[in-house]
Amino acid sequence: MVFQTLFDSLFEFLLYYLSFLALVSLIGMKFAKKHEQLEQNPSQKSSLKKLYKNCPCRKAVQNGMMSSACIYSAAAGFMLSLTNIALISNYTLRNFIVLALSLLCFYLGWVLKK
Repeated sequence: MVFQTLFDSLFEFLLYYLSFLALVSLIGMKFAKKHEQLEQNPSQKSSLKKLYKNCPCRKAVQNGMMSSACIYSAAAGFMLSLTNIALISNYTLRNFIVLALSLLCFYLGWVLKK
């Protein structure tokens, strides 16, 4: 019973963490594309030019740290959710959401790696 509550709290944390990571990586990817367009075309006007330049999400995407964080976090979430589903036979919706978010984060990390 104690382990079940620990797993529930762990999966709740993973649910929030993986969704936050996916959101930040999507924002960083968009800002990196926009910053690249503004550098190629300096005559283009943008009111958010400073935001694109100083955004930590964009910097993490460009130096590769975001893709590593996405891939490692997705691997941990994937293995934990499959272990909880297969070995413990806990078929709650939260486990399947963590599994889907893990696959999404892995895909985003793979796209950011390119």
